[in-house]
Amino acid sequence: MTKGEFDKFDLFWSFAYLMAGAVVVDIASVELFGVALSDTAFSLVGTAFSLASVTSAVIFALVYLTNDGSVRTMSDEYQAAVVATAVLIVGIPTIPQLESFVTSADLWALSTVLTQAAGLAAVSYWA
Repeated sequence: MTKGEFDKFDLFWSFAYLMAGAVVVDIASVELFGVALSDTAFSLVGTAFSLASVTSAVIFALVYLTNDGSVRTMSDEYQAAVVATAVLIVGIPTIPQLESFVTSADLWALSTVLTQAAGLAAVSYWA
């Protein structure tokens, strides 16, 4: 719960967050004990949410909540990174056109992971 620096909780979970983000955009695969992050965690109204997308959302939310931050108090650049990250985390599994675009080329997939990393860093550092 520090402002202007990274705490241990944020650093601990950042690796899992980045790996989950890479799995969501199909540039990585992670499997532990026979469970792949690309496996479906649950389905809601015909939309399947992978373990990776759920992991990304939960870690992003936990980092935000444990830093007691508010997006409104951030600078414009930090706000843009946080909003873009939230849109990507929610949008990729729920908007087929966005998922198709992001996974269509490695450049877009990598850009997505880097944007999500920037959003987590903004929440971790500034919030």
